[in-house]
Amino acid sequence: MSIRIGIGLHIGSTGANWSAFWASLISATVENANPDQIVLTFPLSASLTASDFTVTVDGSAMAISSASWAGTVLTLNLASEVNYNDPIIVTFVKTGETTVVTNNVLYRMYVSVIGDGSGIARLRFTRNAALTVTLDGNARFYTDAAATLGESATWVVNAGSYDTRWIKCTSGTSRMIFSDATQFTRWGYTATFGLTAASSPTPRFVAKVKYLNITSINITAAVSCSLQGKLPDVMDDIVMNDTLLDWDTLDVGENGNITTLSLVKFRTASKITSAQMLVFLTALTNRAGSLPATITINDYADYAAPPAYITDAVTLLKATKGITTVTLGA
Repeated sequence: MSIRIGIGLHIGSTGANWSAFWASLISATVENANPDQIVLTFPLSASLTASDFTVTVDGSAMAISSASWAGTVLTLNLASEVNYNDPIIVTFVKTGETTVVTNNVLYRMYVSVIGDGSGIARLRFTRNAALTVTLDGNARFYTDAAATLGESATWVVNAGSYDTRWIKCTSGTSRMIFSDATQFTRWGYTATFGLTAASSPTPRFVAKVKYLNITSINITAAVSCSLQGKLPDVMDDIVMNDTLLDWDTLDVGENGNITTLSLVKFRTASKITSAQMLVFLTALTNRAGSLPATITINDYADYAAPPAYITDAVTLLKATKGITTVTLGA
């Protein structure tokens, strides 16, 4: 099974028409058999080496150990293997050329079956520009809440106000691939994450929210969803209150003003330990930008008797950020 890859575009100023050559790329994949290789297929070979490329995996730079041609196929050998869930961006900057690089980020959400696969969930979002959402596997989009009309594996979304589709996954796990995550402005009617339960049991979603350009997140309906990675820095309203939600990283980013921070129910796998809570409170204290006067952080294992270092961390957070109330609860 292959993994789709985001491609960095470029504009060359001198020499050969590298821009046209890079635009001629036929495919870019990572195969299960060789998870440490990116295979690029072109219509013809060219004088390209490992130094002409950079690779980012899940937001972090990945070293390229070597590159080799086999006919018109160029293989980039990576320093480490790529995980199945990881977004990949390959950027081409021809050595010796003056370039301008713009990354087109492909964002993935993973959808898997719960129970007998009859559950349905509703998705809503708005966007700056048109984009295409594609499903592989057995998941499908529908145009009605009963999931009987307009069945399709592709959803072409025009620019403008919110649009709605219903999704159903009858078996296994499917990838929901967005052509350009930077075009998202909000999920839902307002600036909220637009996953709601249409029936039970709902499919389970795994989202790497750091690749979305949304401004707020509000998950309160019974939708099974796992959030991975840090929230975007543009996020200003963060409300999580769902018994089926699991936010595994507790990373709110490094900067940006937050007007609402209410984490009521957001961990299904395990409660936050005191060690994790200390890291989270310290990150909130050190991040640039304002925080709301009242903060709620539940799902804390030691909420009834927090150790002294947690109490001290809360006191420091309140004094540094001008916060009135920090509630740590069950």
